[in-house]
Amino acid sequence: MYGDYWLFGIALFLAYLFAFLIGLPMFVLFKKFRWLALWQVACGAAISGLLASLLLFGTGTEYARQYGFNNMLLVITYAVITAVIFWFIGVRGNTALTNH
Repeated sequence: MYGDYWLFGIALFLAYLFAFLIGLPMFVLFKKFRWLALWQVACGAAISGLLASLLLFGTGTEYARQYGFNNMLLVITYAVITAVIFWFIGVRGNTALTNH
């Protein structure tokens, strides 16, 4: 009802963009090294969330100085939550990923 709905579209676009540019290569790397335990996936997501948030909020603008740290924490938290959900749905118990 309230707010700018177009911001949701931009946020969704950025989320998918960073998922493909950062998350997908990280998953391939983790699969190659067999780092698919829950804690490893969560740590990798925190690193990718930090990288994405630095790209988004690490600029020298006034907004980044005022809200950057809080927004960075939110992006990292969302990345970890998303990765844990992905792990429970796609990795846990998947013998094609976990047994080599």
